[in-house]
Amino acid sequence: MLPELWTKGTLGFPQPKEDLDEKETLHKGLGGTGLGSGSDEGTAGKKVVSPRARRQMARAACARGLRTGRAAGLCSTPRSVLGYTSRKIQRDAQLAQALHGVGKRYPHWRYRVAGSFLQGRGWLVNLKRIYRVWQQQGLGLQSRKWRRKIRTGETVRP
Repeated sequence: MLPELWTKGTLGFPQPKEDLDEKETLHKGLGGTGLGSGSDEGTAGKKVVSPRARRQMARAACARGLRTGRAAGLCSTPRSVLGYTSRKIQRDAQLAQALHGVGKRYPHWRYRVAGSFLQGRGWLVNLKRIYRVWQQQGLGLQSRKWRRKIRTGETVRP
């Protein structure tokens, strides 16, 4: 006798039977807690690609001749964000230039002192933004190289 392949589905229409073993292994492979737990925690997996990277992939696909809607669908990003350009780089250009000037003039200063200096000069800047631009520009103190002490045999007297 052949196994029954169809079950009665919603509204009386037949539906194919699902192989529970295959579904269970797929679910556990994605990091889920199993079929009977009633929890969806961990089923989606972790975010692998950032939104910025998805936009770049979709734009690259469009540049190779793919339609905008199709490229957005393949990259799992909304079609409306493909025209988005970040204004952060343009907005931070003047701040980066000012921080470079402060860093050259006062090389021993850190970002907090440099930010206070700029705020005293009339800049309306958040300290977190100053820190971000400071790190991106590679400013700050250079790490000192460790030097080996030379033993002379003399004792230090106070």
